[in-house]
Amino acid sequence: MQPIPNDNPYRLAYHLRDRGFGITTISGSGMDSNRTIILTTTMRKNIALLSTSLSELAPDAFVSVLDTRTTMGGHVNRIPRG
Repeated sequence: MQPIPNDNPYRLAYHLRDRGFGITTISGSGMDSNRTIILTTTMRKNIALLSTSLSELAPDAFVSVLDTRTTMGGHVNRIPRG
């Protein structure tokens, strides 16, 4: 998933990390301004939790959902169910 929030990207990244998601941030150039793109890869069963978190924390963010087939290196966190 690639959320691109309109403001406070590092606050969003902090809160998503606090909820157990692995986060990488990169800089990008949008049509009107520079933006911070948040990259996260999660297991399919955690997509609803991630989507809910994004709706709460950054309801105006542009979000792209990618279907990842394979990952190499790094890690994908297991999110404990409440």
